[in-house]
Amino acid sequence: PVGLCTLLAGRYIARKIQYYRTALATAEKEARAARDQEIVQTRNALAALAGANEAVVRATTEKYEAIARAKEEVARATTEKGEALAGVTGAVARANAEKYEALARANGEKDEALARANEAVVKANTARDAAIARANEAVVRANTAIARAAARDQAIAQRSNALAVSLRAVTFGAQEWEKYLGEVGEAPPLPADIDEILDGPCPFWPGKKVRDTHLLVLIPATVGGVPFTLNLLGELIQRPKNGGHRTKYKYYYDNSAKAQIGEQSPPRSYWLLMTRDVLPNSRNQAYGSQEKLVAAYAGRSGLPYELPHALEAATAILMYNTREGKWLLGDYPLIYTRCQDVGKRIPNPNPSNFGAFSESAFSFGRPEENNGGAPKYFLVVGGFSPGGLSVQFNSGFNSCGNSSGHNCHYYYGVACCRKF
Repeated sequence: PVGLCTLLAGRYIARKIQYYRTALATAEKEARAARDQEIVQTRNALAALAGANEAVVRATTEKYEAIARAKEEVARATTEKGEALAGVTGAVARANAEKYEALARANGEKDEALARANEAVVKANTARDAAIARANEAVVRANTAIARAAARDQAIAQRSNALAVSLRAVTFGAQEWEKYLGEVGEAPPLPADIDEILDGPCPFWPGKKVRDTHLLVLIPATVGGVPFTLNLLGELIQRPKNGGHRTKYKYYYDNSAKAQIGEQSPPRSYWLLMTRDVLPNSRNQAYGSQEKLVAAYAGRSGLPYELPHALEAATAILMYNTREGKWLLGDYPLIYTRCQDVGKRIPNPNPSNFGAFSESAFSFGRPEENNGGAPKYFLVVGGFSPGGLSVQFNSGFNSCGNSSGHNCHYYYGVACCRKF
């Protein structure tokens, strides 16, 4: 410090002064004579020395003051540097702290993000595995369904083929008409469920299907542009085309059935589904009982069955024969179906003819009464054989009117039909 330096300088100067005084005294002793001479010089020298000392003191003082100031500057600089370093260090510390905090937060967030990501990956893998499992199950189900569908389709195809074959076997439609007998124009559509109808249970013969016991026949309005009638049918069946089997009518007399209903024609084409045989328990009964029997079957089944007309019964039986060469409602055993058609009594043109199945036979019996009114004569169709199909009137009485005494009711049952 400046004070210490000044003190030391003063002491140094005092010692110097003492030294010079001692030297002066010695010099005075040794050369008193010269002292006086040198006094002035000495004094001057002392004065100069004093000035020098003062200058030295001032210089030293200034030096130490400068040193002190420099030290103060250094101290201030050091302080400022320290403060700056402290600030920088603090800033660095804060920055590092913030950095580590940020790193910690980032690491924490990273860990959380990684944990969330891992959890998401686990969930995704679980979902993927579940989806794959479901997809595999779906594939198995789909393959099973495809296999079942293929089996079902195969079964349906087989059933459809079987039904188609069965349908062709029992159906005589526009294609068959054109092939064997003549062009009939466009047929009306069949019901959409005709396959189910034909493959369904027969309401008359338990254990059998409709296709086993019925025929499905198109009844045309015209054939070859000519109105379709019993008379026209009788001509067509004698000259079928393309290998069709030939046949004809028998007991279809000019003065009876032929005269009364032979020219009746349907106003439009329709489909007929008719039984191939007379109904069970329908023979050996009067016509009224047979009507009730058909009505009872229709009521139980809920299906609109009715007795056929002669044209319908003859068409179904003859079309089947044309294609198949087989005789339904044959003559051994002798079977007829009564029809809805009713005629009037015409005298027997040949009284000598008492054949059991001649149309003249009904001339000798007792016609069935119509509730006490006029007698009814019903058209019957059957007795089919290589000699032809009978289409004739029958009175509905018991005796056939010949010497055999046969009960004619035994031969006459009823077929029945539906129409589409």
